[in-house]
Amino acid sequence: MRIHEGKPLLQDGGLLRYGVSLNPVNTQGVMGAGVAKIFKYFYPRMFEVYRSACEDKQITDHQVMVYRPYRSYSTCIANLPTKNHWKEDSSVDFIVNSLETFIEGARGVDMGIDQLPIHTVLLGAGLGNLDRDTARRLLLDLERVAGVEFNLYNGPMSTQNASPVEEFTGEHIIYDVTGDIISISNYFVYNPNSLEGQQGRVDT
Repeated sequence: MRIHEGKPLLQDGGLLRYGVSLNPVNTQGVMGAGVAKIFKYFYPRMFEVYRSACEDKQITDHQVMVYRPYRSYSTCIANLPTKNHWKEDSSVDFIVNSLETFIEGARGVDMGIDQLPIHTVLLGAGLGNLDRDTARRLLLDLERVAGVEFNLYNGPMSTQNASPVEEFTGEHIIYDVTGDIISISNYFVYNPNSLEGQQGRVDT
């Protein structure tokens, strides 16, 4: 695990870093507080897609949504359920299921999502009331089992004096742990041979 001490998950102005940023959500279509509320502010179009998917019962701990707001293939947001209802505390089992679905499913859909670095906060350790040590150990255990590396950010995020990000495409894919596609927008494609120089790319 690479710890980026004092750095926020989203950069100034809400820009995504090169890779996949994990947005901790519930399955009820609500982004009313915490990290999810920040994502909702900067990416309102993503929120509408997420809310619609929740209404259709497509977001669960066994089905995750990856959203691509830019023309770049190399910057995405994974809406990762950490609980069922927004009023509940986050669940270790829920987070593990969601992370396994995101990682293994990304390999299954074979669109290059699994080739990108993963950026995250301590999932469930904020308003989800999960113990921070437990949340950290959860990520470390999954790194070992799944063969991935997480980039962990603990800096504050704010929407103060910032505007929503211009979402050029708004494409998304929803898949399960086996890589079966539940829903996909018409132009969600990934070209792993064309990562350089694309609009929206932001390095770590």
